Amino acid sequence: MRAPIALLTLTTLTTLTTLAPAQERPTQEHEVEWRYVVPPADAPQRHALPTALALGTEKPEELIEKVEFRGDFQRFGRLRYGDADSLRVFVVLDHVSDTEIDLYVDTGRDFMIQEDDLVPFQGGRWETSVAVETVLEGGLTEHVPRRVMFTLGKTGSIFSYATLGYLEGSVPFGVGELRVRRIDGNGNGFFTDSRDQLWLDLDSDGEWAPFRELFLYAPILTIAGERFALRSDRLGAELAIEKVDGLGKIELALEGAGEERRVTSMNVLLVGSDGSAALVRAQGESLEVPVGRYRIGMVTLRLADPGGGRDWSYVFSEPGGDRELVWHDLERDATCTIDPIGELRFEVGLKPAAKTCKAGELLSGSPGLYTQDGLLINTAYRGRTAPSFYSDLSANVILLGPDGARLDVTDSGFA
Repeated sequence: MRAPIALLTLTTLTTLTTLAPAQERPTQEHEVEWRYVVPPADAPQRHALPTALALGTEKPEELIEKVEFRGDFQRFGRLRYGDADSLRVFVVLDHVSDTEIDLYVDTGRDFMIQEDDLVPFQGGRWETSVAVETVLEGGLTEHVPRRVMFTLGKTGSIFSYATLGYLEGSVPFGVGELRVRRIDGNGNGFFTDSRDQLWLDLDSDGEWAPFRELFLYAPILTIAGERFALRSDRLGAELAIEKVDGLGKIELALEGAGEERRVTSMNVLLVGSDGSAALVRAQGESLEVPVGRYRIGMVTLRLADPGGGRDWSYVFSEPGGDRELVWHDLERDATCTIDPIGELRFEVGLKPAAKTCKAGELLSGSPGLYTQDGLLINTAYRGRTAPSFYSDLSANVILLGPDGARLDVTDSGFA
């Protein structure tokens, strides 16, 4: 069956300064049109290696079933398709028999499994449309459609998924245009992760040579013996390949992160002043990037439990609104050390902003925990896998009077 072609076209107007090997190209405006293409089944570059998705037999409490399953038992999974704090996509495998399995995918992210969530099984796989969920600058949530494939191994134990197709377009390079294809390598809907594939038709022959023209995405690439900087947003709407005119290193360091804190995992998304994105994965390991200004767009942090229990996991992201975030300057041949957490600040935003109210009037506020750079915590949970919606962690909020008497109490959870 031939899959839909060009499900999404992204057109941007960018200003690029690109250098060919040993030749300078003047700054110019270039209209870049990216087509999202899903080729026919078994075509080359149709998808990267699938990513395994864990399944369990216990139905999540927040999931509502509005179908009568045909099978005797079901398995449930949660797919993260978008930002680290995006709403998870429920998947349900209904085991009808040893050879027949129905797959339901909650593509609407409404925590309900309904009849129209049933995905047809064709050619040994399931395919359906799933939107990438991401938060833009200003706090707006964007959903970008993709096509996703699900497969089940012959033993029935390994359930996997992959983003189908690629983004295809061309960018200025040297004195002409360079044809480019981009493939989501880790199944999250984005194109700037370390496993994402970047295909460059360097010899302009219309063919794709895996050993010469396939690269894994990185801020800096070596092409024909010369170094180039990649500048791209995560969704792949923009891409520039520029001759490096200066490099520096960024490294992470949690202040006071000694043995007692036991950081088991840390990912920090850096956003450049030109909109480009880079991911730094661990403290103590530097990442080489072009010189410029960078701010933190998202932090995911996991700490080992001192008592040997489940890990503590946290996600901080941009709060949106008028709040200004901190920028970090990176100079040529320098190393910029960033503490992605720093000194935490607890704030209560009152609505309205007045600090006083009369007896009997309603006083409402939004408590928030912010990093030193101004990112807001929005997800906290125990364990290595984020819950689909509600976390089992919450914060108690107590309102005290001038004399210390308790006036009211509530709690704030994490989504």
